[in-house]
Parts: sequence; structure tokens; C-alpha cells
Amino acid sequence: MTTQVTLNGKIYGNIEVVGIDHGYKNMKTRGSIYPTAISKLSAKPDDLTDVLEFEHKYYTLMGERVLSVENRDKSDSEEFYLLTLSSLAKELTLRKHTGTKGKPVNVLLAAGLPYKWYENQKEGFLKKLMSHPSLEFSFEGKQYYVNLLRTSLYMQGVAAMLSDKREYMTGFKIIVDIGGETIDIIPVENGKVIRGDCRIVPKATIALMHSIIEGVETEFYETLREMEIIDIIKRGRRKTEDKIDNYIQERLALYCGDVLRRLKEFGFNTSRSDILYEGGGALIIKNFSTEDLGRSYFITDLCANAKGYEVLEFKNPAG
Repeated sequence: MTTQVTLNGKIYGNIEVVGIDHGYKNMKTRGSIYPTAISKLSAKPDDLTDVLEFEHKYYTLMGERVLSVENRDKSDSEEFYLLTLSSLAKELTLRKHTGTKGKPVNVLLAAGLPYKWYENQKEGFLKKLMSHPSLEFSFEGKQYYVNLLRTSLYMQGVAAMLSDKREYMTGFKIIVDIGGETIDIIPVENGKVIRGDCRIVPKATIALMHSIIEGVETEFYETLREMEIIDIIKRGRRKTEDKIDNYIQERLALYCGDVLRRLKEFGFNTSRSDILYEGGGALIIKNFSTEDLGRSYFITDLCANAKGYEVLEFKNPAG
């Protein structure tokens, strides 16, 4: 939290800088992470757990997953705007600073977009997020009063490396941000993106999960939950007599090989370059790759982008 900021010649104090990472798989803030899912309710429910009320309408976070194919343009997505409010509520609650009607909490909102859509969607997404500068809404029955002073957008992936304690901003680095929808490959020289060498690979971890679940159903006639795959990813490679477990591990190893092969196809040396793996898929590469990863680093904190957005916003206190 900053002590004060000057905007349009006016000084504001007690500012909360809140970073939000709008992922297709999960929404993240510095202190919260939850699935990217929301559905409108026909009426106020008795149980207000994970329920957002905004403009006299009710929404539940235990609803349908927000499909990337229907929400590629986040600047035109009502779902992502509502999820922004829910994320604000979750983070401000953790900070014990929700505001009052007479004294709303002053917020600098820091968010981001992937390299693929950063330039095309930046202005529209900023406009969407700032469509209600004075916010009054409730989440889980608690009222929130927010004075949204400013929203800034940064590049996803690049922001994540700023959240790590190690120094990544010097020399040549290759950021490999393995998200839910895409794999963003972003070469960086002394902290600056080499835009002409950036690459996008479609079908990241969401497609991988679906593929493994379908494979288990086809090969073993068993129903598999996504959390079972995630548990194996977290646990890492191990010997087991369980055929389904072994199958999942093999598929994860094949996925690692596919990612590294793509990097090589794009001309990157995976054994001699400094490669920084980020996002939900970073742990897959770390735990299941059978190849020499050379000078590879891993940021496996799923909230790293949100934290990085806040770091960047702190460097821009005067707008």
C-alpha cells in the first residue's frame, strides 16, 4: 500500500494497489486464486457463499466456466468485469480494507493482457475496467465501497518475473508463460521485450487436461477429475503400479517434449539459453521433462503475474 499518490493535480492518501490476473483457467490476486467461472442467478440465494451482487443482480462463482472461445476479447466481456469485482472483494477482504459509504477505499487497479492481445485490446480493456470509477457492490453479503482512481495494464508474463526475488532483468532471457489457453514465448533483452521474436502456441493446459481426461475414458473406461491430474503434477514423477497414474505421467512427459520441440523450432537453444518458465504449466516442465533443461528457472507461483502488476504499478505512482 502506498501512502499517497497525485492524480490530475489532486493528492490521495491511503491507496491500495491491487493486481488482478484475468486468466482463462483461474482468476488471481496477490492473495487469492479461484476458477474463472461465473453464472447469473435469477434471485438472491439463501446461501451467499461466493455470491456477487452488483446493480441489483446476483452472480455465483460456482457457476459455468468462462469459455475462452467466447471471451477472447476481454474488453467486451461482462463476465471478466464481474470477476474483477469479485477479485477486488477477495483481496480487499484479506487486507481488511473494504471501505464505507462515506469513505470508500481508494484503489489503483493493475491488470494485464497476454502478448498476443496486448496492443489490440489494451485501450478497450482499460475502458471496460474503468466503466464504474465509483463502485458499490457486495460479495458474500459484505458491502464494498471503492473509489477506482486509475487502472493500468501491463504485459502478462513479463510482469511475473518481477514478482520473484531473483534478478531476471539483465541479459537475454526467454519467458515461456504456459497458461490455460496459450503458451506465450517472450524473448527479453535487459528487461525489454523483443517483439519481433515473440511467439504464441495455442492449446495450453486447459486442452492438455481435457485430452488426458478423454484419454483415460477411452483407454481405461474410467472417469477422471481434473484435480487428480493436478495432484500428480504437484507430486512429480514417481514409480507406481497404477496404470492410470502411469498413463497420466507419460502424457505429461510427452507434453513437456512438445513444448521444448516448439522452442527449438522457433530457433531457441533450450539447453544453453536462460529460459524462465511461468504459469500453471511451469510445474509440469519442472517435474516431468525428460530432457536437459540447461539454464532453466521456474516461477510456479500462480499469483506471480498479479504480484508483478503491483510491482510495476508501484513504479508508476504519479500515472
